[in-house]
Amino acid sequence: MKKKMLMLTAVLVSATLFSGCSSNEPKELKDDSEAINIYDGVTLPETIVVDPQPSSDTTAPDKEENFFETAYKLYDDASYKEAVKEYENFLKEYPDSVLVDDCYLYMGYCYDQLELYNKAINTLSKVITDYPDTNSVPRACFRIATIYSDHLNSKDSSYMYYAKCIEYADTSFESLNALDSSMYALSDSGITFDTSAVSFDAENQLQAQLSGIEKNSNAALDAILGIAKEHSSILLEVDEKKAIKYLYDNYPNYYDSNEKMELTMYYGALLDYANIDELRESQIGFKALECVKYVYRKTDTVLSQDTQLHLEKLNKLFDEYLQYNSLK
Repeated sequence: MKKKMLMLTAVLVSATLFSGCSSNEPKELKDDSEAINIYDGVTLPETIVVDPQPSSDTTAPDKEENFFETAYKLYDDASYKEAVKEYENFLKEYPDSVLVDDCYLYMGYCYDQLELYNKAINTLSKVITDYPDTNSVPRACFRIATIYSDHLNSKDSSYMYYAKCIEYADTSFESLNALDSSMYALSDSGITFDTSAVSFDAENQLQAQLSGIEKNSNAALDAILGIAKEHSSILLEVDEKKAIKYLYDNYPNYYDSNEKMELTMYYGALLDYANIDELRESQIGFKALECVKYVYRKTDTVLSQDTQLHLEKLNKLFDEYLQYNSLK
């Protein structure tokens, strides 16, 4: 009898230990039976106004930031089930945190990576419906759009969420990337885009901005650089392509007039400011600016060795760019 009791005790202890270990494991995740399209029945607009609003930066207490970073690290390491569990723990611990919308956003991303597409859509939809004033909304719209497009074969649904991504876009880096990609995805939808709020028609408007400033002066150069820097904070891909196309189409005849040199410097500075130095677009912009600014200031000539060397390098950059990109 004593032996049997010892055996039973051992079994119970083992079961308890096993149960304790398993509770730390992420639970088995199952997909929802149906994805709810919150825009079902809404008609696509014929025209979308592109006007990203300033992004709102929120700061959480350090303990919340650290907790969230732990979950994000799991997501970044592709430990998606573990990340979901950690995000759920965060929501239980800090249900009123300013990071709640981010938690639902990244939970949706995790479900997408785990191919639980209905669950991903429903989780991301919660971001849109429950936290409409946060900068997570455009990214949630974009991710839902890609799920419908890439995995659920529903072009109409994807179009609606791409459109909403543009409508809710803000000026954060992630949101602007999603906006550009959404505009591209909608290029065959028949929708037109009103970009007048964010696009600068340099060929028709730059001279008005430079009115009253002496040509070929440092003041004119500084003004051009200032205008380009201001506009670089929101540079749509379509406008970036326009800048590169102008520089390419007019190569090497930038020196025909002051106005043409000013436009070349504007586009060059715009590309340089808007992109990190390692990107080819930035290098094209910087080199185009170098090609012209010294000639414009009359401290160098078109035929000088330095100017010709700058032009040669710019031509090589165009060749490298066109290996992987089109200007059509």
